[in-house]
Amino acid sequence: MHATMALLAISFPDWNSLESVRRTHSDLEGAALVFFALLVVFEALSHRTDDKKKAHALDTFGIVFFAIAVLAEIAAYPYGQRNDELSQQVIISLDAKAQDASDAADRAKTTADGAATKAESVGKRADQAQLTLDAVGRKAKSLEEGIKSARKKLLEDGPRTDMLLAKPEALRDIKAALSPFAGQKILLRTLSTARPETYQLETLLFVILLHDCKWIVVESKTEVQVPAVMVDISEDATESTRRAASALGISLKDAGLIYSRPVETTPPSAPDAIPPDVIVLWVGEHP
Repeated sequence: MHATMALLAISFPDWNSLESVRRTHSDLEGAALVFFALLVVFEALSHRTDDKKKAHALDTFGIVFFAIAVLAEIAAYPYGQRNDELSQQVIISLDAKAQDASDAADRAKTTADGAATKAESVGKRADQAQLTLDAVGRKAKSLEEGIKSARKKLLEDGPRTDMLLAKPEALRDIKAALSPFAGQKILLRTLSTARPETYQLETLLFVILLHDCKWIVVESKTEVQVPAVMVDISEDATESTRRAASALGISLKDAGLIYSRPVETTPPSAPDAIPPDVIVLWVGEHP
């Protein structure tokens, strides 16, 4: 098995990088579409000309373009398979991290419950030392508040993926809200110099939208800095796109990832206009 993976890694560039595999697969699929289009154009030209030699030459070019398009599709196939495999590995890894976080929370709760029990026992035995008991009570209360504050800070300042992975119900709600819009086109935009925490969130959202909700996802790097996470559509967006964007924005806002309005709109005359059937999901840096 390891020998096979090593051979594939040598035969196919960037075989173990999910982002590189996605990019290569998209490039090959795009090349195939271009050459299929050229095939159609040259075949049409060959049928419109009365010159047999010219028609034969155009047919020859068409056959060459067809062969190149088929080769591009064949080359894209293993990258498509690898993309699915690597995406599944990401899901498994994220599930394992979520389980570890849940186990750690359970252990912390057990420890806190044990401390509370011991404090109560000490209180019952300290009837003759009221002042000491009051001091212990104040210290226990301070400790409990410190634990709550630390947990809150972890959720506020920790990786934003924890906001989803630590709350299975949040993931279920997002998938349930977005699955009815399967086939919706969405553009994921991330800062090209983003921190690893942002890339982790972008990868998780990619997996949820593409594999769980069956949306059509395209990734794009940008130099524009945006605050946190933002859903954007055209002012001329179709009704189905508006409803899908609303479901996405509200779901992410409920999960704590969006801090402003659930959905923003962009004028169709803007320099970076958005097609009416496309949603743009900006995955910005942690605020």
